[in-house]
Amino acid sequence: MNNQNFEVNKPHPSQHYDEKFVLNQEAYIYTSGYWDNARPDSISKQEEQTYAMIDSIRQIRGVRIWTDVLSTMISGYKTVGKVDIGHILNTYAYNNVEGHRLELGFRTNTDFSSRYILRGFLAYGSRDQKLKYGLDFNYFLSRKNWAFLGVSRSENIDRMGVSSDDFRINPLVSSVLRWGNLEAQGPYRREQTAFFAQADLIKGLTQRIELRNYQFRPLLDNFAFYLKPNEVDSPVIRTYTNSDIIFETRLARQEEFVYPGNDRVSLGTRRLPILTFRYTWGLSNFLHSDLNYHKFEMNLEQNLRLGIFGRTRYQVSAGLTPSTLPISLLFVPIGNRSFVYNYNGFNLLDFLEFTNDRYAMLNLEHNFEGLIANRLPLLRKLKLRTLFITKPSSVVYAQKILP
Repeated sequence: MNNQNFEVNKPHPSQHYDEKFVLNQEAYIYTSGYWDNARPDSISKQEEQTYAMIDSIRQIRGVRIWTDVLSTMISGYKTVGKVDIGHILNTYAYNNVEGHRLELGFRTNTDFSSRYILRGFLAYGSRDQKLKYGLDFNYFLSRKNWAFLGVSRSENIDRMGVSSDDFRINPLVSSVLRWGNLEAQGPYRREQTAFFAQADLIKGLTQRIELRNYQFRPLLDNFAFYLKPNEVDSPVIRTYTNSDIIFETRLARQEEFVYPGNDRVSLGTRRLPILTFRYTWGLSNFLHSDLNYHKFEMNLEQNLRLGIFGRTRYQVSAGLTPSTLPISLLFVPIGNRSFVYNYNGFNLLDFLEFTNDRYAMLNLEHNFEGLIANRLPLLRKLKLRTLFITKPSSVVYAQKILP
């Protein structure tokens, strides 16, 4: 921390002192010789030798290798100059639709630019012999307010049972679920173009707007619906085009972040819950779109510290659509067949076992953090911990599905 340029006799309102500090986001981005000119005072000879020794340790081959390995394992990306290669979990997968899926992804880092960000991937399946790709471009208007504009284009296999549209889906869990029986997840080919904008309107309030257009093409012969079910001669649709606009508002007071490179990672809030509200409006006859609909979703989550009684984490989710839709656009409880625990899903539920037009769900997890296990001699030596987990859900099943 650099203490200089003091301002005296300038009172501030009491809210000014609520934060411990405010860090300029540009502080993470600097050249190797920055401190030679920015340091307000010269360093001693001994300090200079100390810095030189630290730099020399960093150049030792063994240290560099382990630092590189740990960095890749934590972030999932391998830095190669101005580009990061990854995510490593998406590099390979095997399933009964694509066969051996090989994927190469990348993203630019701050050495390339802190204002222009490019991400993408290219994948190929040995069984379906199809190329998949994705390209995403972001332009930052302000890193302080995390305001950016973006455009993306992709052609990939998505799944009705683990849809990428669900904001409760962890991308890492989604990549693990790409293994095995993909047919059980309702696979379809999705060709999508999207434009989006996001900004922190005020501290703790984030707004995102996204306009999408995509083609839905199922890979199996078990999907079809009547486009106009109330008409006798309604056409039977097996593929469709959908255009929609998404308004997403996120309220998170006192939320703290870390900024690794061009990303922003939330550390959660101090006391208050995080509320996310999403409204999706389907635009019929816009860019050849076939469907008109409305969807409302809400998610409330929080981590609570309860002193000696441990820590509680809860998540309340709800969704509603008053529109009549095919199952691919309804709410599908997230199932799980893998060995990886999914916090946001029902881990004993199969894929596409239920689908509904409205639901409410509570996800409650309490960690006693040794309150019980530390008082039992054998369990204390084994360092085991006691958890209580419940996921009740109330739904109205599929009352507005297009037949």
